[in-house]
Amino acid sequence: MKKFVLTLCSILIALVSYAQTSIDNSGFEEWNSDPNFDYEEPGPPWATANNIATLAPTAPVSTFKETEKVVAGNYAAKMVTSQFQLGNTGLLVTGTIATGEFKPDLLNFINSLRLGVPFTDKPTCFSGYYMFEPVGDDSCAVYMQLTKYNTTTAKRDTVAEAWVTTGDAVSEYTYFSIPVEYYSQETPDTIIIVAASSARGWEFIGEVGTTLYVDELSIGYGDASCAVNVPVFPEIQVNVYPNPATDYLQIGYNQAIENGVLSIFDITGKLCQEIMLPSNSQQHTINIGQLSSGQYLYQLKDGEWIVDGGKFEVAQ
Repeated sequence: MKKFVLTLCSILIALVSYAQTSIDNSGFEEWNSDPNFDYEEPGPPWATANNIATLAPTAPVSTFKETEKVVAGNYAAKMVTSQFQLGNTGLLVTGTIATGEFKPDLLNFINSLRLGVPFTDKPTCFSGYYMFEPVGDDSCAVYMQLTKYNTTTAKRDTVAEAWVTTGDAVSEYTYFSIPVEYYSQETPDTIIIVAASSARGWEFIGEVGTTLYVDELSIGYGDASCAVNVPVFPEIQVNVYPNPATDYLQIGYNQAIENGVLSIFDITGKLCQEIMLPSNSQQHTINIGQLSSGQYLYQLKDGEWIVDGGKFEVAQ
């Protein structure tokens, strides 16, 4: 499976870590029209195989904004395995969406796709929704990897990973929650997420027309059941402080939330507090004086939708 993440995107360009400061769009709600080519590209932090058109204008579009088959919001991501005709040769192009950025490098083709965005937490599961329409015996893959740059070796070490692959047709959106397998105690500095319509696309093996849909990706914390899920890249920026806290916790967010509910869980996922937040304020003070010392998880909802979440510590 490690070979998979290291070589999957060779069908696009090559995998190189990329540091990015702005991360959002976890539900694939933001898409932008390319000014030079006839396709739409998801907003940061996502990159797709569509950008091959920058280097080869006749390349097919393989990742699309889905407007009908969605879990929440208005859009999802749709990936379709396609074929790129180069003279007499047909080159398989796997529909792929991945964290990172595509910057065309005509002199060094393999340096065009740079994967990874900053991330320093340790979730226990990787979750989301998918549908899959395989052609023949093709299979899809959704993958998450946490890495840390090793200054001694000048390479990236894999801290943890989680993945799902299947060749079975899934006609309705299905929830997946994959335990994260840790290989070291190091704190990661980067997260890489890849979803591909053909899992073996890096070997140019797949079937034209195979289609994968993904929506509402999230990470989870707590016990093995991952009781507390939060978006991978929250669309509303939330600030919880001080951390560690003692008697009171301040929560602020950068835009109004109409039906805000803040839930606080212990590290196993047991609910400790649930607070209704005022709709006319972007800051609120939470009394946590009754909580024992230790780590806690929080989850912020606007109605039924999870807006953000994370960890904080109580030091009494």
